[in-house]
This record gives sequence, structure tokens and C-alpha cells, in this order.
Amino acid sequence: MARFDPLKDMAGRFARPLFEAVLNAQNAPHQMWRFTAIAQSHLDAAWKWRVFQTKSKAKQTFKNALRQMANYDEFKFSMSSPQYYEWMKDRNPAIFRAVQDAVRGKHWELVGGMWVEPDLNLPDGESLVRQRLYGQRFYLNNFGRMSEVEWLPDTFGFCWTLPQILAKSGAKYFYTAKPVWNDTTRFPFSTFKWRGPDGSEVLVHISDLQAKGLLNMANYKKTNRLANFRTELVANYDTRPGDIQAGLSNDIIPEAAIVYGMGDGGAGPRTFEVEAVHQLYDAGMVEIGTAKEFFGKLEKHGERLPVWNDEMYLEFHRGCYTTQGWIKSANRKAEIAVRNAEITHTMNSLFGDPYPGEIIRENWRKLLFNQFHDILPGSSIPEVYEDARVDFEEFFSATHGLIRSGIESIGRRIHTVSEKMSDATPVIVFNTLSWKRTSTAFLRVEEEDMQVLDAEGCPTNSKVIDLDGHRTLAFTAENVPDIGYKTYYLRKREPGRARLRRYPPRGRWKTAPFSLKTS
Repeated sequence: MARFDPLKDMAGRFARPLFEAVLNAQNAPHQMWRFTAIAQSHLDAAWKWRVFQTKSKAKQTFKNALRQMANYDEFKFSMSSPQYYEWMKDRNPAIFRAVQDAVRGKHWELVGGMWVEPDLNLPDGESLVRQRLYGQRFYLNNFGRMSEVEWLPDTFGFCWTLPQILAKSGAKYFYTAKPVWNDTTRFPFSTFKWRGPDGSEVLVHISDLQAKGLLNMANYKKTNRLANFRTELVANYDTRPGDIQAGLSNDIIPEAAIVYGMGDGGAGPRTFEVEAVHQLYDAGMVEIGTAKEFFGKLEKHGERLPVWNDEMYLEFHRGCYTTQGWIKSANRKAEIAVRNAEITHTMNSLFGDPYPGEIIRENWRKLLFNQFHDILPGSSIPEVYEDARVDFEEFFSATHGLIRSGIESIGRRIHTVSEKMSDATPVIVFNTLSWKRTSTAFLRVEEEDMQVLDAEGCPTNSKVIDLDGHRTLAFTAENVPDIGYKTYYLRKREPGRARLRRYPPRGRWKTAPFSLKTS
């Protein structure tokens, strides 16, 4: 006997009257909309569970989607995060091959060209570029295509530079649901063009029209409107709300996406949800489609869409950005370290040294994963951060080793012999920044009576100090060339000039360090 499923039974028998009743109660009957049902599954890379559990959740989510495709001919599924696809490729190759077949058959849509769905407030611009690079490259190498739809339904805010990064890495469209969560002011638009500081634009749709979200159709009508005819409405956070409303017409954009499927913990559309959507599809109330197909419909309204010319700030989840401070610090140090490793080994590759590409790529993937929007902001369970600490320890061990080997190789190629300084030890200061730099450099020494001279033999501003329990020579390196170096010379100070001093006298003093090499 078949197992009785009351949810499936209700969906199959009453989907249409329930759908009509919910819309009619909000004075938004289905006849005024062109609904597109998009099946998906938002899966947090870590949140109330650890990463090893996420791998199992990803497997189950992929299997469920493939099962629905086998049972329903019209079923289509959209899934983000190339990291999850890589897990399938490495751990469950049969599932991965089935997904490749479904992509070729146009039943499985690749969305979200970032490696994971990252936080967009804390990572630097280079990290966001790498999120897109690593994500889109995986799609291209394994599926023969990239994603034109960036998919970030749950990220906690959106930096203003994102349109430029998306547009230059293959994206035309951007979907999120998060601004609907604002706790103070309603975001003014649901469908609009998002313009970056450089003028780049992407087409954005904001919506949470899932089962519960259909109760918000009244608000959706207020925000999903076209601008006044033959006018351009450009707004930002300095624009008065009254001016925004005056610039919007009463013409409602009829396109609406019903994005359905279990999220956060994955799993995807349940059978009763798929059954309900197909009941509405058979009744002609919704179309079954993909995110790209939906955005294609929105593009037809392009000339009259409003423009948002600012960041998108989320009035929610503010507190998480003050938690787990260590991972925010580790992330920034890691971003700097991996860049330094790339620069030093790129220099050496110009002289024929092998480039450690695979190690650097593996470190980047580890960093990108830990920029996920529940890991880096600090909103996950404590065990997630135990795993993250291990990742960062491995990252820094590998990356700092690359930096040391890269600098040593560069140092061997630099001519440091000076007749003026024949009695001194050369010290090379490297600057990996893209501009000249003057700052304090630190070098551990065995003796107290040491000083630093420049290439002309002139003493620099230097002092032997006690730094973190080590005898350290601190000196000013002036105007070190961009992506370049400067040679200094170390020798004993003249008698009576050296004095050991604890530094800093109060608190803890930090500066971005130079890299040093003696030879």
C-alpha cells in the first residue's frame, strides 16, 4: 500500500484553489502576473553544521534533484556553488556525470559563478575577482559553459563594486532575496539595473516568493514597477524616498519568480512542492523555467527599469560582523600573503623557475571557501571555527613557505657587492605593493650594537629593540620601488651609540612588515 502523504495529497488536490485564494486576498490575482517557477536549493557551506556534514547534504541535494528529473519531464533545477560540484566530482563521480548529462539536456542550470556564496562586505576586491575566476573556470572546464546568473540569495549585503566584477566575468544577471529582510526600510526596487562606480550594469531581481513569500505580493506590487515613461530614474541612499516614488510609474512589471525548494540545509524541492507546481503548470497559472529564462523576460523591460547606483546595505545580521574577530583578521592576512606569494614566484618564473601554480590554487580555494557568508562574518556554530582554524593554519604554513622560497630565489639574483660596504652585510628589502613605500622594517639580530646604512653609506634611522622577546633591529626603509627592492647594509654601530630598549613602551604596535633577506 502506498504511504499516505498529507502534504503531497493537499498539494495535488488543492494547489490551484489555495494559490488563487492567497493572491486574491491581496488584490493580486494570478491573471495580472506571469509566474516562472524556478526549482533550486540554497545550501550553506557551513552554519549549524560542519563542513563534513555539508558534503553529505550536497550529495543528497544533487540526488534528490536528479530523482525529480526522472519522475517529472518538465522539471528543471538551478544550483549554485562550484565547490559543491567539485565535491561531487571527487567523491561521487557517478552523480557528477549524471549532472553533466542533465546540464547538456537543459534540465539542470548552472547558476552562481562564485566558488561559494561568499560574504560581500569583508573580502577584498581581489578575493571577489578570484571567487568568480575559480567558479566560472570550473564551470567552463567541466560543463563547457559559464553562468550568466550570479545567485546569492542569502548574503548579508552587497558591495558597490560587485556590478563591475560580475559584468567583467561573464554575468549579466543577479538574483538575491536578502534585501527583503530589511528591518527598518523597504528596499525601493524589486527589478532594476545595478550600476557600479565604473558604469558597469547588471540586471537584478530581488524576491522571496516562495510558499510563505507569496503572502508578500502586496509589497511586491509596490516595488516591482517601471520608471516613468521616457525618464531615467537613478537612485542611491541619498535620494529622498518621495523622489523615488515620484519617479516610478503605476505600471507593474508582470514577471514574478516563484523560487522554491528547501534551503539552508539543502535537499531541494520536495515531491509535494514539485507536484503543486505541476498542478499550477497544467492549469496555465505558472511556467516552469530557469533563472536565465526568467531574466530574459525581465530584459524586455530594460529601457524603463530604474537604476540603483550604490551599495545594497542589509538592515539585518549586523551583529555577526563583530563576532569571531580572529577569522576576520586571518582572512585579511591571508589575502595579503597569497598575493605576496604570487608576486614573488611570478618574478622568479620570468627567469625560468617553475611556478607553483597548483599549491597557490589550492590555497586560494581554501581561502575562498572560508569566505562563505556564514563562516567569515561569524554566524556559524563554534565547531565550524575549529575547522576554519585548521584550514588557516595549513594555508599560512604553505603560503609563508612559498613567500620565503620566492624571496630567497629573487635574492640570489641580486648583485649586492659594494666597494663602499665591503665590511657590511647586505640586506635586501622587498616591496610587493604597486606603489613606492616608506615604512619600518624589522630584522632579528644577534648583537645590540648594529646599524643600517643605505647604498651610499649614509646611516638610516635605526634602533635595536626588544620586540616580542627577540632582539630586533628596526629601521626605516625609504622609497622602496613598487614591485621592487632596495639594498641596505648592516654593520656594527660606532661605540657608545647602541642601547637596548623595549618596544613598544605601551600596548602592542603593529605595522605591515617588509620582507627581508640577508646575504
